[in-house]
Amino acid sequence: MFTKVNEHGIFLIICLYVGDMIYIGDFELDEFKATMKKEFEMTDLRLMKYFLGIEVEKCEKLIFIC
Repeated sequence: MFTKVNEHGIFLIICLYVGDMIYIGDFELDEFKATMKKEFEMTDLRLMKYFLGIEVEKCEKLIFIC
């Protein structure tokens, strides 16, 4: 897991496991994704549904994992 917080309190959290990556934060995520695609071969699977066998569902302001 990697984290970054700038002087304004804007954050980015990146979680890597083997060939999978998830990220969340207040940073400009589209810019982060474009930068990563320039450096690495990536497939954008959009909103996460499963990660490491864990089901993930986002509803309004809540995230459910089971």
